Amino acid sequence: MAAVNVTSVQVLDNPCPFTNPVQFEIQYECLYDLKDDLEWKIIYVGSAEDERCDQELDSVMVRRIIHPNNRGGVHASVRFVTVVASS
Repeated sequence: MAAVNVTSVQVLDNPCPFTNPVQFEIQYECLYDLKDDLEWKIIYVGSAEDERCDQELDSVMVRRIIHPNNRGGVHASVRFVTVVASS
């Protein structure tokens, strides 16, 4: 059984210009005490067939949760960067 259940994920400021950060709000509930901090990672999946194409865009640490049925939220912003190859 999972220790943490994700109850809601919202994309904020959608749609937004490409130059603005993409913002997420993640709501979750913790079913029992956690021994360690909780880490959330936002990963861009570049290919379903090859994990090497995945990119970690951001990570957020939440301090140790010691109360069962604790609910919380994580807010993360990701900025996409365009790289142009010079010739």
